Amino acid sequence: YIHDRLYEVCNTETASTICALVLNDKSGFDSDTISAFNALGLAHAMAVSGMHVAIICSALFSFLTLLKVKPRVRSIICIITVLIYLCAVGFAYSAVRSGVMIIIILSASIARRNADPLNSLGFACAMLTIINPFAVIDTGFLLSVPATLGMILMLSPMFRFSMKLFSKFGRFKKVASAVLTPFLQSICAIIFTLPVIFATFGTLSVISPLMNIICAPLFYIVICCGVLLIITLPLPLIPNF
Repeated sequence: YIHDRLYEVCNTETASTICALVLNDKSGFDSDTISAFNALGLAHAMAVSGMHVAIICSALFSFLTLLKVKPRVRSIICIITVLIYLCAVGFAYSAVRSGVMIIIILSASIARRNADPLNSLGFACAMLTIINPFAVIDTGFLLSVPATLGMILMLSPMFRFSMKLFSKFGRFKKVASAVLTPFLQSICAIIFTLPVIFATFGTLSVISPLMNIICAPLFYIVICCGVLLIITLPLPLIPNF
């Protein structure tokens, strides 16, 4: 229903992009488009991964925070949303890994406990490989785990160091923080996934780091807007665009 309805209300290019970036359906892309993504080092964007789950969950969490929803209620709503999204993308390994991590962290906040990110990542990986040992050869899983590990280990120290450089700018610190976060997340993920990308695909795009940094905010916007569109698809007032 979602696939057919998207192609009803959107033009072919828009529907294909939303299906690829949000629903893990690349059938609307021709070989030239896929080759272009690969050449730019952006192929991972078309494979639903932890990035997609994290973007959707963080956007929803921020929105609920603005609405001043109670912390426990926020966490419960986010957990339900993650489970629904995992169902929608067919429980892709990399998405499940991220989903399990997020559910553990949110469950800890509901119980007013602190969840350790490394332990959460290890538990998620162990659970997935116990259920299906062949998950270790899934490309999405191989890219998702190092990317997450890189952000866990490197994001905080890199962020603290970067913010020291902006300490003299006073009121611009919040703006710098908002801009630096996705930038540094991309850097951390890229550093830890480069060996996997080279070993898996046999090639390494020279401009991949730069393109990922530039496109990370765009992916965030497209994925969030795509999810909003999918949620409103049942409404009869959605115009074609």
